[in-house]
Amino acid sequence: MQFTFIQQSPLLITNQFCNMYYTRANIGINFILEMFQPNALCTVQDEELKGSYNLLINLTNQGVARYEYYNISITHQILSNNHIMINTNGVMRGVGFWQQITDLMRFNETFVIEYDGISWKIRNYLIKTFV
Repeated sequence: MQFTFIQQSPLLITNQFCNMYYTRANIGINFILEMFQPNALCTVQDEELKGSYNLLINLTNQGVARYEYYNISITHQILSNNHIMINTNGVMRGVGFWQQITDLMRFNETFVIEYDGISWKIRNYLIKTFV
């Protein structure tokens, strides 16, 4: 699924991106391969990963099938004509492949999304959770 709104305001792009990201994360983690650039730079709990595939493998190895998010706050900053930085925080929990549920934890996620002429995709990603 592609999202293309280069002619729209950065606030609208940010809100549409977050709506799509968090809706898809609630369904399952496979969306990562579609919404992230193949060579995206990702940091998960201080572990650096290069590429959306490595992020997907990392989450799969942790036993995560999907995430549930609550009380999300969103801010954004324009970096250039085709880059927006988005920062979100709230509460989340992981759901495993056999529906086992982790404890609720606070989170902070930062995305740099880039417009490639066709759609907006995640170029850089950072997540940190706090129990």
